[in-house]
Amino acid sequence: MLNFQSIYNRLEYNYHLSNKKALFHNMITYYQVIGENPYKALPLTFHCAKGMEDVIFKEFLAYFEKDQQKIRAAVHEFKNGAKERRKTMVEDYRI
Repeated sequence: MLNFQSIYNRLEYNYHLSNKKALFHNMITYYQVIGENPYKALPLTFHCAKGMEDVIFKEFLAYFEKDQQKIRAAVHEFKNGAKERRKTMVEDYRI
């Protein structure tokens, strides 16, 4: 009789591969030990262990706010560009 191991969302006896938080911490530690930026290989992740009082949460808020400013600037630039394109299209149509 063959004995198959089922793989579904977990790898038996591999806590550090099947647990996202453990994998994240292990990968961060690994990249720090070899002296490389972990976020070149991993998606930007903020793990807040102490809730809203956590230093990491404050870093997340700062990053989020900076990102929101970039998004607002891009939307504003897009809107201004769209107005200019419409104006040009109207002028081209009149000619």
